[in-house]
Amino acid sequence: MSGARAASPRRARLVMLAVFAVFLAPVAAAWLWFHYGSGFTQANHGRLYDPARPFLDDLALAVAAGSPSRAALAGRWVLLYLSHGPCAEPCLRQLDKVNRARLTQGEKMQRVAMLYVGTGRAAVAGELARAFPGGVVAALDGPGAERALATLRRADETEPMLKDRMYIIDPLGNLVLSYPADAPASRVAKDLSRLLRVSRIG
Repeated sequence: MSGARAASPRRARLVMLAVFAVFLAPVAAAWLWFHYGSGFTQANHGRLYDPARPFLDDLALAVAAGSPSRAALAGRWVLLYLSHGPCAEPCLRQLDKVNRARLTQGEKMQRVAMLYVGTGRAAVAGELARAFPGGVVAALDGPGAERALATLRRADETEPMLKDRMYIIDPLGNLVLSYPADAPASRVAKDLSRLLRVSRIG
């Protein structure tokens, strides 16, 4: 009898630990994903910035005629594409990739804004705004733009305007993920879908 009585508290403790494990496992998994990103789970296709870096508020822009205003970016997830010089055929293909990554979000795509940032007058031509429907088209403008690009240089250790990279920015204006020019739209879309699913902002 004494053995049975001694075993009973042990069973109770085991049951309690099992219950805690069931409820705490998702929290622990979320914590590990947040802090270690793709290096821990191998789930992300893009490069995770950990910690996220403030970016969008410093980015001084001159918005193109016929483009939505900068206000269209406020409080939303942003798909950003940076390019140097005139937006020729490779650039247009990248913009199409950004657009497809947004469209695949279905009913959640209203939570996502698109932003193209280039250099020079060609970047703010009305024709480009028409080729990127719904997206904000702008050129770098002012010293704030240089501060934002310096953030990318420190993060990526490369010249951002020459690499044709794509970025996901959270609704607070922070850099979250980045992708090389040859990243498939489907990979960008999957990461974005995951962020929209778990995020309570934007």
